[in-house]
Amino acid sequence: MLVRDQGRRAGAVGAANAPAGNPDGKLICLDPSQIDGAPAQVVVPLPGGKTVTIGRGDASSFVVASRKLSRQHAKLFPGEGTWGIEDLNSTNGVYVNGHKVNTIWLKHNDEVRLGSLAFRFELDRPPAQAVERGRPLPAHHDDDLSERTMMVGSLGAGKAVLDAVRKVEAPVKVKIDEDEDGAGEERERSSIRGRLVLGGVVGILLAGLGIGAAVYYPIHKKQQFIAQTIEHSAAVRKRVIDRASQYAGGNQADSFDQDLNELAEAIADSGRLLSSEQNAPLADLAARMKFLSFEREFLPLLAKGDLASLRRLTERLNADLETTAGRVPANAEHGSTDGVAVARELVRLARILIDMRALSAEFPQVSKLAPAQPPRERIQALDALKLDFTRIRRETNRYLSVDYVLFNSAVKSVEDRDLPLLNQWKEFLGSGPG
Repeated sequence: MLVRDQGRRAGAVGAANAPAGNPDGKLICLDPSQIDGAPAQVVVPLPGGKTVTIGRGDASSFVVASRKLSRQHAKLFPGEGTWGIEDLNSTNGVYVNGHKVNTIWLKHNDEVRLGSLAFRFELDRPPAQAVERGRPLPAHHDDDLSERTMMVGSLGAGKAVLDAVRKVEAPVKVKIDEDEDGAGEERERSSIRGRLVLGGVVGILLAGLGIGAAVYYPIHKKQQFIAQTIEHSAAVRKRVIDRASQYAGGNQADSFDQDLNELAEAIADSGRLLSSEQNAPLADLAARMKFLSFEREFLPLLAKGDLASLRRLTERLNADLETTAGRVPANAEHGSTDGVAVARELVRLARILIDMRALSAEFPQVSKLAPAQPPRERIQALDALKLDFTRIRRETNRYLSVDYVLFNSAVKSVEDRDLPLLNQWKEFLGSGPG
């Protein structure tokens, strides 16, 4: 879950001018094996009063030799009684106790992850309380929720309670006539009954507000979590698409490792939510990311001619998309799940590409002297699939040329190599004896 940490930016600007009494601290790497050269231990010292930047580039004040970090990945700055951390627009982000952050104060023993490289934050003299005095802190992580004060209801609800109190209290504010003992006792009993009624009304109103807040808060939190997951996944998808044009030919499987790792993490996050929540935007984005991952495995396998692996990969994606489509609400807005529909159409196109390439692999030469010739029924069936090939390519052209450029290169490869061979076999067998 992305942690709301707005409002810390202003404090970060003045961090360099923090008083000299700030505590010393350190970041201890939890898995040094991920660092080039595999040192036995990596500790980032945090001397009080000094800002420290961490990254793999020489411009950082503490250099960590790991390609998992950006050149300048994060900045740590001292505060009163603790340290803060700020993401310096890194590629793989900064996480505190599993939550992505931009700027936030740290607590003793927090887990800080720079990309996939995990550290433990420690203060040399941890305070008795981890909350900084004299300055409001942003929301830290889920463990802090129990320490927060939540306002139940609203100003309107509070006004309703006060109005109810006044309405019930008004008839019991009667001056007791000391000279009329009987009437005074009756009025006192009436006053007691009024107070009892008042207490009951107020109790019912407060209970209603409490129940409403108890129901609303988890729902609001879940909706916020979904929105943050969609935002994060969309950013991953954009980075992956932007990098596609940088691949030279795209036939090297290891060229796509970074993309596949980022996509796998984002797909897993969306999958966990979709397993218990029907959500059209989330399902649509998940389908788009799944096809981006698919095309990065499909293209190298097609280049190698590994048809069996291609069929398994395609059918696995088809099953995943069917599951994803099942998480779209029945009342989803028209056009909100175009990504799901396009991905399912492109699966059909992938099957056609595999069948066309299989013909070329089995019968690569059109000749009477060829050791084997394809059955006419097979050529006729493949020739009929050309209509679907043309239709799907035309209807999905905008996606192929912008979002799925790697799969588009596979389509062009089959169009240039396998379709002409199919046409030659069709002509050859059609001109032969019945």
